Amino acid sequence: MDIKERLKLARQLAGISQAKLAEAAGCTRVAVTMWESGTTKKIDAMLLVRASKALNVRPEWLALGEEPMHPFPEEEFAMVPLHEVVASLGRGQENYSEQVVDHLAFKSRWLRGQNLDRQKLVLISAVGDSMTPTIDEGDMLLVDMRESQAQDLRNGAIYVLRIDSQLYAKRIQRRMDGSIVVMSDNKIYSEEVISGEKLAGIIFVGRVVWVGRTL
Repeated sequence: MDIKERLKLARQLAGISQAKLAEAAGCTRVAVTMWESGTTKKIDAMLLVRASKALNVRPEWLALGEEPMHPFPEEEFAMVPLHEVVASLGRGQENYSEQVVDHLAFKSRWLRGQNLDRQKLVLISAVGDSMTPTIDEGDMLLVDMRESQAQDLRNGAIYVLRIDSQLYAKRIQRRMDGSIVVMSDNKIYSEEVISGEKLAGIIFVGRVVWVGRTL
């Protein structure tokens, strides 16, 4: 199915005329006719976005056939950004870009049940084996960025830490003297103790609240 067929299908399913679609997109009816006939091979990006909104379909589906056809209802799903960032499970991973490369849909009801704020969540990838079997290389980590203060760290939870330009995903244990123990789930790695004085040089990006992987 090419773009002219997808456009005609979406318009028919939406039950609107070419004239109504043209009005919503901000173009002429003749232009819509030319789209559906295939006379116009490439639709202006802004017109395509407006047409998609009027037809209640995703621009990506209309332009490229990328599923799903319809957008997720905002109140039902939350789209969490996946960043071009990786957190090491071993010696640390240096990152130069935090560009958003994709999004993953999470049920809004599930997020509320976990007391998570969709606006404070990010997804990053993991590399290394020091958190095996809990986290494996290539896993996606859902990070709650609200939990980023050293005094609020949860004992036994997994956090993403930034030390200089290096990112780590590690399990944390607080001590009464103000220091923290950075631990790996893979027992071949030894734990490290960070004194209270050195905590100022560490940024806690947030707590890992979910791990996703392909099998």
